[in-house]
Amino acid sequence: MKFSVSKDKLLEGLSTVQNVVNTRTTLPILSNVLLQASDGEIRLTTTDLDVGIRGSVAAQVERAGATSDGQPECLSRLAETGNMQRKLALRLLDSRAVAT
Repeated sequence: MKFSVSKDKLLEGLSTVQNVVNTRTTLPILSNVLLQASDGEIRLTTTDLDVGIRGSVAAQVERAGATSDGQPECLSRLAETGNMQRKLALRLLDSRAVAT
């Protein structure tokens, strides 16, 4: 998976889906966000097994893929900090999303 996305759009999408995530769960996977990149968009999905939220953000997808390795707060911090460019490029490396 490899894509570029506007930082503002990614933050907007994450803020929409992160309200369902409980950081104190007995199932750690439920504190993550599922990122799916394909067809010119990134789909963001979270659930607490009772309620699920899915959002999407337009992106330039170079290589389709998916990962659930990432907490919404960590991804938000990554998008807020980093370099001063308005776009964020991420790729999947050993099943982890890495900023490039």
